[in-house]
Amino acid sequence: MVAAIEGVYVAIEVVDTRIKQWQTCAELWKLADNQINAALIIGSSVQDWRGLDPAKLAGELVVNGEVLVRGEGAHSVGDPMHLVHWTVMVFVEPGAEVVGRFEGVGEAKVSFPV
Repeated sequence: MVAAIEGVYVAIEVVDTRIKQWQTCAELWKLADNQINAALIIGSSVQDWRGLDPAKLAGELVVNGEVLVRGEGAHSVGDPMHLVHWTVMVFVEPGAEVVGRFEGVGEAKVSFPV
């Protein structure tokens, strides 16, 4: 399955909500608000990704040349490829071709309040 992956992408999830009391609202309100996701910015494809270790990758937010925040890679479940495998096994019909899909399974712990 991993051999079929043509490339990986760096992405930035912009988190925002229209819900004033988002910390205490019911989960269904968050679902109705697109899970508090405002946008997904997807970078260029990285074709030579197989030698990369997601847990050792770092991310930083730079605005006007100033580094606002840094973070380390990894995912709370370990290797993000486990999530790719799980997603395909659970949601893709056997024998179906999965082409041109983006699956957000990686994570760099870089967050900041606005």
